Amino acid sequence: MTTNDETKDKDALRRSPLDYSDISQALEDGQLSLLGPDNKEFGIPDPLAKVIKDAIAELDRGRSVEVVTSDLEITTQDAADYLGMSRPTFVQLLTDGKLPYTQAGDGKRRRIRFSD
Repeated sequence: MTTNDETKDKDALRRSPLDYSDISQALEDGQLSLLGPDNKEFGIPDPLAKVIKDAIAELDRGRSVEVVTSDLEITTQDAADYLGMSRPTFVQLLTDGKLPYTQAGDGKRRRIRFSD
């Protein structure tokens, strides 16, 4: 059972600014774990640790972070927006064979794997 003071301390930690370098170092040192709803601790698996480390590095640079699966397929407009270019310019890259893509069900629309 947690006391009111312990709950307040945890709430204050959640609201305080994070020092990403400290978190990254604690992760490197194996000092971080996940806490389940029943207060059972779980180690952080290596693949998840890598995602967290990469996210920390980007956040530390002031960048935003979004996690997507590598096999996610997106539209040409989404890809162009993500890359900061016009859709026609992006489509030209596909037409020139510089990026792989698949045709959607109707055969008119292209889909690009996010990882590509």
